[in-house]
Amino acid sequence: MSHDDGHRGFVVIIGPIKHWWDENWDTQEHWLYEADRNLLSKVLVNRGYLVYRPHEAFKGPWVEAAQAVNDVAIRRADLVINITPYGIPSEGTDEEMRQVFIDESEHGVVLWLDIRDMPVVDWIDWVEELLP
Repeated sequence: MSHDDGHRGFVVIIGPIKHWWDENWDTQEHWLYEADRNLLSKVLVNRGYLVYRPHEAFKGPWVEAAQAVNDVAIRRADLVINITPYGIPSEGTDEEMRQVFIDESEHGVVLWLDIRDMPVVDWIDWVEELLP
């Protein structure tokens, strides 16, 4: 994906946020997920993509009205990458993905990668192979 103005594209990385805020915080699974998410983001940025990470968009106690900001980002993205690991509850992420398919996108989502069933170790290589 490449745009007339030279930028490679706008990518939104989504995944379960609420799941990690309870007894799953500071677990081995949590740190592996975070490391993979950070690596994916870094690879995308290094390849010239603008990356929006909803889990870092706000600081402080969550207010549901703030979800509208994430919703706009998802609708405007060239690419939405769902990094929900297999078996992890992701009610909010599932709702965001329904939005992608219902609203489609003001720009059109170029590619949707639902990597739930893909082993975590393969995320980065798979994404890099699919991106231009």
